[in-house]
Amino acid sequence: MGERNLRRHERLRKREDFQRVMHEGRFIRHPLLTLAVRPNGLMFSRIGLSVGKRIGNAVNRNQVKRRIREAFRLHKREIVAAHDVVFFARSGLAESDYRRTERAVEQLLRRADIGVAARASDEAVGE
Repeated sequence: MGERNLRRHERLRKREDFQRVMHEGRFIRHPLLTLAVRPNGLMFSRIGLSVGKRIGNAVNRNQVKRRIREAFRLHKREIVAAHDVVFFARSGLAESDYRRTERAVEQLLRRADIGVAARASDEAVGE
C-alpha cells in the first residue's frame, strides 16, 4: 500500500533550502509550471512549491499546491537520484485540471533528466 501524503522530510521548508535550489539549480520551463532542480546529497528527493498571488485567492492557491504535490508524489519513485525540486506555478495553472497538472510535472521531471522516460506499466501495455 502506497503512502497517501508526502512526509515532512520530503518537503522543502526552510528559506535557505529554497534559495540553494534557486541559486545553484537548473531551471526548466513549461507553460503551466517552472521547475528548479538540484542534487541534494540525501537518500530521498524533496519538493518545494511557490504559488504566487497572481494564481488567485487562497482557495485557488491551495488547490493548485495540492494538485502539484499529488502529481509529484505519484512520480517520486521514478526519480533516479535524490534531488531538491521547486515548482513555480504559472498563471495558466489555476484554470487547468489535475490531469494537465500531472502531465506537466511528469514532463518537467523527464526534461530535467531526473525521472525515467516512461512508467513501467505504460511500457508493458505497449508491448
